[in-house]
Amino acid sequence: MRDIGGAHIVMGDQINQTGDNAIGKVMLAQPSPSPGPAKTPRRILLLMSNALETRPLRLDEEHRAISMAVADGRYRDQLELHVGAAPRYHDLQALIGQHRPAVVHFSGHSGRSGIVLPDDRAGLHRVPPAALQELFEIVGSFISCVVLNACLTEDQASAIATRIPCVVGMSRSVLDDVAIEFAAGFYGAVANGHSLADSFRLGRNRLSLAGLDNRDPTICARPGVAERILLTG
Repeated sequence: MRDIGGAHIVMGDQINQTGDNAIGKVMLAQPSPSPGPAKTPRRILLLMSNALETRPLRLDEEHRAISMAVADGRYRDQLELHVGAAPRYHDLQALIGQHRPAVVHFSGHSGRSGIVLPDDRAGLHRVPPAALQELFEIVGSFISCVVLNACLTEDQASAIATRIPCVVGMSRSVLDDVAIEFAAGFYGAVANGHSLADSFRLGRNRLSLAGLDNRDPTICARPGVAERILLTG
């Protein structure tokens, strides 16, 4: 565990009725107890970018795995999935502002110089990490967790975690199978009411169960945050 601007990186397991004597009397119906207010579902915004001129990623399989994992969860009615497909850099503000998600999940190509999005001319645009950090600083008041399910995003996760309570990144280049299995394990655990910390661990454990290397995912969270349950926090 290492401190980073008030946050800490956590790797692997280091986390922390009426009675019977009413005959002959006027019986007044007992009002049914009012149900408590319905919980507003927590939204997960999936930003999925298969930019042209890059190696095609199996984002449809990742979307399917996340959807099925949430649908099988005990608290599936408390989660909503929204997809921003092929977002341009200038779509990010509008998508986050429109959906006001509790979780922002990015899938696509990335590197230490930033996540890769298509531009309006079908080319490639790298979003500078500092600009992404600033975006979450401005609009992050309702965001509990950011998941950067893409290559070499550990440093970006650390930077964003100074503004967002909990951020997941990847320490190395990530194979499709690793990204898909980790996402399914993580969101399946969230949908079953596990804390963010245990959801992270279960995502890594799913990689182990599949016989895949589980060293890529990292989590960066403020003290005590990762132990919270997303659906009640």
